[in-house]
Amino acid sequence: MRLQMTQEFPPGQPTVLSKSYNLKTVESASARDGCYYTVTEKHLPPAQFQSHFTGCMELYADTQTVARYLDTHRSWFCRCAHPMKVKFLGERGYDLAIGRFGAFGYNVEPSIGLELLPQDQGIYRIRTIPVPGQEAQAYQVDFQSELRLVTAPAETGKLS
Repeated sequence: MRLQMTQEFPPGQPTVLSKSYNLKTVESASARDGCYYTVTEKHLPPAQFQSHFTGCMELYADTQTVARYLDTHRSWFCRCAHPMKVKFLGERGYDLAIGRFGAFGYNVEPSIGLELLPQDQGIYRIRTIPVPGQEAQAYQVDFQSELRLVTAPAETGKLS
């Protein structure tokens, strides 16, 4: 038997929503020629980023073996998320620190709380959860993921 897994992000669901924020820009003349600086502040509207992905991964294992592995995500999730830093949040939750990024004096160290929901008839879902104690961020994330275990006969390669 050949096992195929598909992962879908529901269409039309925003994956990243950023709040509106004030951006300071600095314009300067030559540092040796009087060093003039002008600081302007602009209120920018919220920026929205959205992503949709559908893929398939073929695994040569029986459905029960793969399901058992996915069900014991505490044993592999942190390793698979590397190099992101991961902290446990309860029984099925994780706090992922994505990294540190910055430009124009604005720095962000994005992190996201994710919960791996128990399987429902071979369907695994991941959703965004709040991270306890996390200060308000300049961004919001609405992550929704679905993974389906689908068994296909090895000789035809077509999904049943």
